[in-house]
Amino acid sequence: MNKIIPEFPEAIPLNLQMQPIFDEFHQQFNLATTATSLSNLFLLDSENKTTVSTLLGNLLIQRKEDSYPRPSTFVIGNLHIDEVLNQLAQHGIGYIDQYPWELPNAQVDLDNSEYLYSVAEMKAMNGHTYSGMRRKIRLFERYPSIECIPVKTNNLFEVTEFDELWRDQYQKRHTIDDALHEEKAAFEKSLLFYTPLHLQTHALYVQNTLVGYCIGEILFSHVYAIHFFKTNTAYTGAGEFLFHAIAQMLPSQVDLINFQQDLGIKGLRQFKQSLSPMKKITVYTVPTTH
Repeated sequence: MNKIIPEFPEAIPLNLQMQPIFDEFHQQFNLATTATSLSNLFLLDSENKTTVSTLLGNLLIQRKEDSYPRPSTFVIGNLHIDEVLNQLAQHGIGYIDQYPWELPNAQVDLDNSEYLYSVAEMKAMNGHTYSGMRRKIRLFERYPSIECIPVKTNNLFEVTEFDELWRDQYQKRHTIDDALHEEKAAFEKSLLFYTPLHLQTHALYVQNTLVGYCIGEILFSHVYAIHFFKTNTAYTGAGEFLFHAIAQMLPSQVDLINFQQDLGIKGLRQFKQSLSPMKKITVYTVPTTH
């Protein structure tokens, strides 16, 4: 199937028809990471400059954005890795980014390490580990007429309006950085390619007022990957309630939720940690020269 992907240094532009190839590589190497999922790479490819190659049995992705100080290089696979590093170095590529295997001289990338949650544990929320989450959900349940429902494609305009309002409120309290601009571009692109990306949206309402939403997808048949997740922080416990509700509504074959990274944002890190992840998928920045 991957014969359509040329061997490095040749490359072709990333496109949605590559989905089976990306699935094949993730399954071959038993990866639950989302950084190198086709949908994630596609949504973040705002300038349409991401390219794909194969290299010694691995999949190689190069992301070149004018707003980045250097291109990002991702490798799906760990075959012949010393020779992979050697070839990349020979072509002037200094690093592999967000690599999920530890190698000599690799540096842990905490900001881009991903949070993984057990669906079964999130549904049950048993024990002391989840006491804080249960308390927040009980507080939220005091609000009247709560409803969490899937959103049909033709009703996404309400989610779009909520997202714009959320950003307006955020800008009043925080300095806007490149990451937020990038996230906005990815959100807008997700709406344009919503159906071909097989995205799903859940919305949380209080008295018919939208107070939160989540856009995600099922990857590798058993992982639910969250791409966008926002709530109105004026409603205490809305984030915890929405996350728990989504776990309850997922199909039976889905056993993991990947909430992606925290990008080093303090509040985001605290929230994702408070949801009691079963593990954090550590990723590394790997220099190609020693």
